Amino acid sequence: AFSGIAIGLLISSLAKEGKTAVNIIPVVLIPQIILGGALIKYEEMNRNLDFIHSIHEWFNRHPESAMEPRSDLQVPMICEFMPMRWSYEGIVFAQAKLNPLALRQARIQRQINQLVALKAPSEAQEERLDDLKDLLAILSGLEAKSPKDLDKRMNRIDRVISGGAFKREELLGRESGVTAEQIYTNQKVLDLVSKAEMEQSDYRDRRHPNVFFGPMKRYFGLGIPLLWFNAGVLLLSILTMFFILYLILKRQIRLTRT
Repeated sequence: AFSGIAIGLLISSLAKEGKTAVNIIPVVLIPQIILGGALIKYEEMNRNLDFIHSIHEWFNRHPESAMEPRSDLQVPMICEFMPMRWSYEGIVFAQAKLNPLALRQARIQRQINQLVALKAPSEAQEERLDDLKDLLAILSGLEAKSPKDLDKRMNRIDRVISGGAFKREELLGRESGVTAEQIYTNQKVLDLVSKAEMEQSDYRDRRHPNVFFGPMKRYFGLGIPLLWFNAGVLLLSILTMFFILYLILKRQIRLTRT
C-alpha cells in the first residue's frame, strides 16, 4: 500500500496536468502486473529477459562449453525492480507459513527436534516426545463439526504445546464437517512454496540459488529470511521514492518563489 502511494505521488509530482498523470499510470502499472510474478510465472517467462546473466555467462565461459544450469524459478534481473514482485512473494509465503495451522505445526516440530537432539533424554522427555508426535499427527488431520468447534480444539492444542497435559480424547472428535487444512491451507500456494524450498535446498546445487518463494535470500554469504528481506527491499524502495519526491517538490517550490 505504501509503495503504491509513493509511486502515485511521484507520478503526480512529475506531471503538470491531471490528464498527463492518468496517461502515465498504465505505463507504470502494466510492467508491474506482467513482471510481478503473479500473472505470468517466472518459469514460463522468456529466459532472455535476464540479460545480465546471459552477458555474465558469455564473458566467463568458453564459447564451446555448455552454460551452467540455471533454475527456472530464479527471477530475471529486470523483474527485481518491480515492487509488486517483492510484495506478492511475501504475501504468498506468509499465507503458506504463517497461517494458524502451519504456525502450530512449526512450533510442535521445533520442540520435537529439540527433544530428538538430546543425547540422554529422561523418561519424562521421552514421554513428551511421543505426545508431541501424536499431537502433530492429530493437528495435521484435525476435523470438527464447525469452524467454532475447530477453534476450540486448536486452543486445546495450544495448551499442550505450551506444556499442558496431552489428552487424546479431548482433541479427537467423532463429528465430521470441516478440517483445519480446508480452512487455513491453500493447496496451490503451499505447492508453490514447497517447490521453491526443494529447488533452493537441492543437494545437487551447492550454490542454493535465490529462487522465487524460496525461504531464504542469500547475498554476499549471508542468509536472510524471505519476509525480512522483502520487507527491507520494499521499505528501502519506498524511502527512495519519497526522497526523490521531496527533491522534486523542493525544486518546484524554489522555482515558484523565484
